[in-house]
Amino acid sequence: MSGDLKPNLEAILIDINHHFINIDKYRQEYALHFQKLKNVLFDKLRKTEPLKYLFNGYLLAGSCGDNLKITLPNEFDMIFQIKFPENGLIDVVKDPGIPGNIYLDFTKVLRKIRNEKQHATIYRHMNNWLNGKNYLIIEKFQSYLQGLFAKALEEIIGSGYFCQTKLSYSRQGPAHTIKVNVDESFSYSVDFVPGIILDGQQSVLRTKNEDQWECIPKPIFYSKSHQNVSFRSSFVNREKKLLKRKENLKNTLRFIKKFRDAHSNMGNMKSYYIKMVFLWKAVEVKGTNYWQKSLTQILLDIQKRLNRLP
Repeated sequence: MSGDLKPNLEAILIDINHHFINIDKYRQEYALHFQKLKNVLFDKLRKTEPLKYLFNGYLLAGSCGDNLKITLPNEFDMIFQIKFPENGLIDVVKDPGIPGNIYLDFTKVLRKIRNEKQHATIYRHMNNWLNGKNYLIIEKFQSYLQGLFAKALEEIIGSGYFCQTKLSYSRQGPAHTIKVNVDESFSYSVDFVPGIILDGQQSVLRTKNEDQWECIPKPIFYSKSHQNVSFRSSFVNREKKLLKRKENLKNTLRFIKKFRDAHSNMGNMKSYYIKMVFLWKAVEVKGTNYWQKSLTQILLDIQKRLNRLP
């Protein structure tokens, strides 16, 4: 590309980003409604036992959490963190059949809390959620949470707190999904995903780090007689650190997503795949200097990398 065209293209890209991709003007309206829903919902969930002892906070993930959403901020992904008593005693075992997946062995946890009165309720429930090897069974734990979500949403609807809003609940993969419809022009969905907290020393990666991480009960479809105990490793905090303070990384990533959406033959290029390409690049170049380059240059570099993918 000739030198005199680059400045013109850069100006065009900046203008497109400002007027057609950036969603700042909609962000507050959606975020405020979502925050109200989240607060009311978890006020109810946190009154139930033993969840009130296991709940350990929220983590906004996905495109909205990373500020990578394009068009409307109408899809939220929220990890609600679960921390068991004596959490550090959970043995994390590699799933030999699925790279990145793990089993959670609670043998040492059970042994430690068995006779502790303050953990009697949790101990009783945990025995219902574990298999013969003391591995946590995804469906049993998720069924417990499903009952709580369904009951809480029923109470919210009955209270009339969101009287002008239609709310519906469903299970979608690992998520407890609530769809919100205020009117024809304002609707959104929230995926509330349970994430069991683990620390860096419990990581099964060859390189340990200090970051807290979560495992996600992403379902794998086996026969009905098979108990699924394989959790997906998730490193949201690590990803957020890699995306942070890199000037044009997020701007360029949103451009790639917008380009994907404009081409019907690119539907299989999932947002997380695109994000991973940028994360690999962030690890490769290190620091922030590279991301201070022009949108034009970074877009060309990333496009070359995407073209090399199988």
